Amino acid sequence: MYFTSSVTSKGQITIPYQLRQALKINQNQQVIFQLKKNCIEIKPSTMKLKDTFAILKNKQKNNFKKLSQKAIKEKVNNFKNKFLKNE
Repeated sequence: MYFTSSVTSKGQITIPYQLRQALKINQNQQVIFQLKKNCIEIKPSTMKLKDTFAILKNKQKNNFKKLSQKAIKEKVNNFKNKFLKNE
């Protein structure tokens, strides 16, 4: 089966109806894109959109915590270095 679809100015494509039916891809369902050599493989995702947002939200919180901890350590080290130089 071969189908064509155009890419919009926003980089969007429409998955042809026959392919959506064959893969049981429903409206608002996520799909996974995987680059394989010079091809793009598209698979239906079993993960719900809200689950993805929850994962991203947690990653952002963890990254912020790590950055905050790193910044605090740097401030403490800078303070120690200044304090020890003055002794």
